[in-house]
Amino acid sequence: YMRDLVTDTTHLVSEPGTCPDLGSGENCDPTYVGASADGTHVFFESPLRVAKSLEKLPIKFSNGAKIYGVLPGEELEEVIFQEAAWKRWLYFFQRPASANTLLLLTSNYLVVIQEEIVVKQGWVVSYIPRGNITCIQNKPCGCWNELSVQLKRGNQLIDYKLMLASETVETWHSRWAQHGGLWQDLPAQQI
Repeated sequence: YMRDLVTDTTHLVSEPGTCPDLGSGENCDPTYVGASADGTHVFFESPLRVAKSLEKLPIKFSNGAKIYGVLPGEELEEVIFQEAAWKRWLYFFQRPASANTLLLLTSNYLVVIQEEIVVKQGWVVSYIPRGNITCIQNKPCGCWNELSVQLKRGNQLIDYKLMLASETVETWHSRWAQHGGLWQDLPAQQI
């Protein structure tokens, strides 16, 4: 819902739906997830939106999210899928630019499930602890963006990098920020 303080009215923003079977003790009631610093935007979320997101995925990734994406005792908070993309090579040919990629944000992890870029069988599953993510850096590279997930544990620092389409990055940025994640946009890379 969106509240208009000028006219003192409330408007439905998201589509209503049927609550899926979420398990015992769970329902589709919205819960508070955050607010903007000035309080002009308040974010609520319902498991219904996330459950519907899984239904729209290719069956392979829907199953992967259900089996490997959410560990026991965790909640799925965000889902974003990007189809594989190709780039032109030697004028007549194409080569893969990115694999099918599924980004999941759970209560404890950022989970990345990717197909192998050349052989479309199996997955590479990466569990990135949210508590160790210090920032996500975004560097535009033409129609692609290089995301660098900055991780710190003790004195160790590491970057987890992946290439995503610009539209996917924009969506991920807004959802990451809603959950209080730090984000840094870097200057575009000249190609």
